Amino acid sequence: MLLVTETTERHRTLSIEADVLDLGTAGRHGRLVLSGVVHAESVDDLARAVEEMLLADPSDLVIDVSDADIQTAGGMRLISRLRSTLQRRGASVVVDGLRGASAGVLEATEAFERYLRPGDTTVSAA
Repeated sequence: MLLVTETTERHRTLSIEADVLDLGTAGRHGRLVLSGVVHAESVDDLARAVEEMLLADPSDLVIDVSDADIQTAGGMRLISRLRSTLQRRGASVVVDGLRGASAGVLEATEAFERYLRPGDTTVSAA
């Protein structure tokens, strides 16, 4: 389980909880919960959570962003990368609580990623 809590004077606290439960023959259930603000200074923490989730390779994943304010395109790209990669592996992935413009940005990001060269998994956090 990964738990990151970060506070700066300029931003609200970002909290990331990520864990995977092994359910035996039922698979591995993953959960990634973001709360607070994902901004340029905290996107590296999100990148670490995404990498750990990819290594854990859950058979299903819920990404809960209902209490998150994602202020960077890099944050949306990381969520998109996690969702796309796990879906290609056959996992079911649900992004819960995405609202407003963020939902449109996620859709646009995933549409853009379809045009990346095969095998290009580099996602910058800029």
